[in-house]
Amino acid sequence: MRWRVKLTTSVFLSTAVSLYMAYAALQHNPMGEYCTYISDPSANANCTMNLGPLMGVFISWFVVSFLISLSGITIFGWIKSQFRK
Repeated sequence: MRWRVKLTTSVFLSTAVSLYMAYAALQHNPMGEYCTYISDPSANANCTMNLGPLMGVFISWFVVSFLISLSGITIFGWIKSQFRK
């Protein structure tokens, strides 16, 4: 497997995992960490997004899942190449 294919696959997998985790963090947000409230803190309808902490969740999950998926794909490719000999 070429490096371009490995990197592209890792980026797509990491983006999917990171988007899901950011969505889950936003949905399970009881303390309102990702919202800057306009009027009533108890009503989520009056929530404007605070993207700083949410991007922190996305970037941290992206980096971790990218490194794990890239190393897993590389190890799998190496093992696969060893059996071809």
